[in-house]
Amino acid sequence: MGSQFLFICYANDSDLASQTAQKAFDRIAELNDILSDYHPESEINQLAQKQKPGTPYKVSDDLWYMLRKAKRISENTNGLFDVTIGNCTKLWRRAKRRKEFPEEAALAHALENTGSTNFELISETQSVVFDKPEIKLDFGGIAKGFAADEAFKIFEAAGLESTMIDAGGDIYCGKAPPGKTAWNVKIISGLGNDTLYASLNYAAIATSGDLYRFLELDGKRYSHIINPLTCMPIAERVATTVISENAEKADFLASVANVAGIGKSIKRIMRNYPKSYVTVFSKNTHKIRKKSYGNRQLKKLITRQ
Repeated sequence: MGSQFLFICYANDSDLASQTAQKAFDRIAELNDILSDYHPESEINQLAQKQKPGTPYKVSDDLWYMLRKAKRISENTNGLFDVTIGNCTKLWRRAKRRKEFPEEAALAHALENTGSTNFELISETQSVVFDKPEIKLDFGGIAKGFAADEAFKIFEAAGLESTMIDAGGDIYCGKAPPGKTAWNVKIISGLGNDTLYASLNYAAIATSGDLYRFLELDGKRYSHIINPLTCMPIAERVATTVISENAEKADFLASVANVAGIGKSIKRIMRNYPKSYVTVFSKNTHKIRKKSYGNRQLKKLITRQ
């Protein structure tokens, strides 16, 4: 997953806290071995190497869960979230290293092998079937959030609910710390001058944009976030913050909102997620626009301090 994980836990028993943290880190490592496209021996990379069109491949429980979830999200977001974007991701990572645009033919090939309609799921055998030979999976827009939720479940099962999980900026907050009414999380979007905070209990927050990860070519700035429908990175300055019931949902919605930007598209998408709230910042030249969508009750959790 290429991210650091941080736990903050309030506990009366330090040994229990340490043991629980180790179990949570072990669970994250297990998911990394399945879902990371950086890990050459991960399940998704092994699948990419051996797949043949029309051949069913039985997958692990976690990968099965993620593939089913990815199908539904792709449908709910009109294709703006797509885990078959792996070929596009690799092209633009190489572009960043070489500081040059990918060739048009390579982009066309990557786009041809992108699309959640290019794989089918067989429930009876918990198997995936790919329609094309070079599909590559990339769960970068959801894996960190899922891992954060899984880590919190372990703390919760141990009775350590006053825990915050930070998965590389995707944050899940459990019960408020002792003597507090909520976890106070600072929101850094990189756009706008407001200093905002979110007060969270049993909720998640994720921020996405090009503040730290971007590519500059020919004097233009491109985000690390790629539009699956075009295989092109976002060229407009966009930052998004999502509050939701779990980190998995906050994670993928933050990425989707980056691709959608301000407008009717994200407004329609958020109707599918009534327990979530997103704020989109967009910068064009020197003008910054800000627009929010989704559950307005969650807006009350964001304050200026």
